[in-house]
Amino acid sequence: MADVAEVPTHSSAWTRGVVHLFASQGVDTDWLLRAANIDPERLKHAHERFTMREVDRMWDLAVGRTGQATLGLDRTIARRHIDFNIAAQAMWSSPDLASGLAVLQKYLHLINDAHAFTLVADRGDRWLVHDHGGDGLSPRQREEFSMFGTLLLLQTVTHHQLRPLVVEFVFPEPASLHPYRMAFHCPLRFGQDANRMKLSRDDLALRVMGAGESLFAIQEQVIEDRLERYGRARTSYRASEEIIRRLHLGEPRREDLARSLGLADSAFERRLKSEGQSFDDLLDGVRRELAEHYLHQEGYTPTRVANLLGWETPTQLAAACKRWFGVATAQYRNQAQ
Repeated sequence: MADVAEVPTHSSAWTRGVVHLFASQGVDTDWLLRAANIDPERLKHAHERFTMREVDRMWDLAVGRTGQATLGLDRTIARRHIDFNIAAQAMWSSPDLASGLAVLQKYLHLINDAHAFTLVADRGDRWLVHDHGGDGLSPRQREEFSMFGTLLLLQTVTHHQLRPLVVEFVFPEPASLHPYRMAFHCPLRFGQDANRMKLSRDDLALRVMGAGESLFAIQEQVIEDRLERYGRARTSYRASEEIIRRLHLGEPRREDLARSLGLADSAFERRLKSEGQSFDDLLDGVRRELAEHYLHQEGYTPTRVANLLGWETPTQLAAACKRWFGVATAQYRNQAQ
């Protein structure tokens, strides 16, 4: 049996977006989840994961119910229901799209590893090759929507109507090409060896734009502050840095953090203890320092701040603010501003 960690999965945010997209096209959500053997409660948890086969079943059911052979390839509907937030945040610190894609590759196992991709150089251009779905077992609509979602993400982070040089699919050519032409606006090839799109060197040089510039500036400031404070407490500093860089992608697990530092979990715990720290204390301290900065920023809603701190709801932020600052979130924000 394959190890669970090796099974490609979709994030809860992505899966919720797909379910809402189906609902917008007349698919009854209760029926869909029941028929796909998925507990509706799982969709309520921000850090829940759904296997690729579970999502495949939902696509098969939704396509059958709607009769739409190109379900998901409508630009307006797709933008309304795809949650780009975490993927875009992972790319915001990059100077250009090429660098942003390299960063996104590293984070996809946290975000949506069923959408993992490989970058293959072709002179100055690059192929973005989707790693899952080329076996022909997944419904074509899921793979085509994945490719389309990737293109919309690239357009979102560059603020540019980026067009691939060509898009290729493993599936046979459909009866009508119009929905594909409207979605991708580029030459299309079907019956190919992989699902992939070719990006030009000019597009790869586009600047990554977005509100994340202030986000990563805050993170760098907190990292610098901790470097001065910890001095020779090397493990505590390195762990703090890892927490700061990962937290907006979800609360990191101690054993994962230890592994990223090249340590066994027990050795990691011992080193922190020798420096007068614990993982829980480090995590709470990082959250407090980041919250102090985030709550000074205009446009950072309680929900967004909570998510940036690795929590699922603003209620968790509110409880922490009471404990840290002795006042509610809104009162602390008013005092800060």
